[in-house]
Amino acid sequence: KDSVLGVGEIGLDDQTPKEEKFFAEQVQLAIRHDLPVLVHTPHRDKKKGFERCIDILKESGIPMERVLLDHGNEITIKLTRDLGCYSGFSIYPNTKMDPLRMSKIVVEYGVDRMIINSACDWGVSDPLMIPRTIVKLQQARVPDADIEQLVWKNPIAFFAQSGRLQENDLAWPASADLRETFEGNSVLRGQDPAALQP
Repeated sequence: KDSVLGVGEIGLDDQTPKEEKFFAEQVQLAIRHDLPVLVHTPHRDKKKGFERCIDILKESGIPMERVLLDHGNEITIKLTRDLGCYSGFSIYPNTKMDPLRMSKIVVEYGVDRMIINSACDWGVSDPLMIPRTIVKLQQARVPDADIEQLVWKNPIAFFAQSGRLQENDLAWPASADLRETFEGNSVLRGQDPAALQP
């Protein structure tokens, strides 16, 4: 589809030969379609899983700047920083990465080619983990420009490699008339009360 911005999450979880085979094939799919890849890394034996993902990616020939290795931590950042890939961190309340730990990584390593995300997919989740992380970054005196790069500009730059996304595509307010519905939907586009005024 013309609207696809990348391939993923693809990667390893149990780190089996079958997973490795399909991961390598999915990377080739991304290469054929000139798309970046978002790589899921294992939650168990994380360092070994990152190293194996990196080996498979290197063997594939995909340019490393088109790779986002996700679900990182304090150990994996040391593996990814010099590769030229993007380092991803999933912020959760009790697992993976929390806001305080993330702020310490940003203070130590900066925000170049770094992306943070959150999800409400399994276990205890919190949809406000990115705003909570921003608060911790501000408390750590991380400059506002760096925070903006981390949470806005870096994800756009990564997915813009698809050739199908530009920052001005995401500008707000949207150019659409927010008083109108979208393609017959009963929900107004923006639900912005100011847009409803005559």
